[in-house]
Amino acid sequence: MEKRMYKVVTRILALTILGLLAFSLAPAQTAPAKFDIPFDFTVGKTSLPAGLYTVKALSDSVMQVESLARPEGVLVITHKTQGKTASENCTLTFHRYGEQYFMSSLKTPGSDVVREVMSNRHEKDLARRSSGAEILVAAR
Repeated sequence: MEKRMYKVVTRILALTILGLLAFSLAPAQTAPAKFDIPFDFTVGKTSLPAGLYTVKALSDSVMQVESLARPEGVLVITHKTQGKTASENCTLTFHRYGEQYFMSSLKTPGSDVVREVMSNRHEKDLARRSSGAEILVAAR
């Protein structure tokens, strides 16, 4: 019972912190980009089915991934890094291990900033055991 209560309180705190980060840094929002993702994938700790999604940066450290077909979505913590060159297109990068795909980063057009998604424990375990591939999905 105590473990269950601890999990509930932890999740509520995590969502509250994400919400505060997202709304306190609202000026950093970008316009949503639409992506047709042809495979099931994981972002953060959430698994999502293939389909149409909008992705947008809500702040310097929070990105929103939302399904256009279902009431599904996730807020994910990101960190910004400098890419080598400015991107011409809006692209999502996924890491693939076997048949499992993990959202890795978002690049927006005209910027050399890359918003990287933190890897979860499962992805890190897969990366240690096998070589993966990078898959790019361009915005529509």
